[in-house]
Amino acid sequence: MRKWPSRLNQVECFFAIITDKAIRRGLFKSVKELNCKIDSFVSQYNENCKPFVWT
Repeated sequence: MRKWPSRLNQVECFFAIITDKAIRRGLFKSVKELNCKIDSFVSQYNENCKPFVWT
């Protein structure tokens, strides 16, 4: 069996974190501004990141 479903779930979890912490309720005047916000969040997140743990 392929391991894709669990990896896709990890990606889905990460996008949920980005949406909740960086994008939701934000007002962005352009796509470039949105990209900058996402890049900034990912950089900050990666400074203290921890792996997802499956239970």
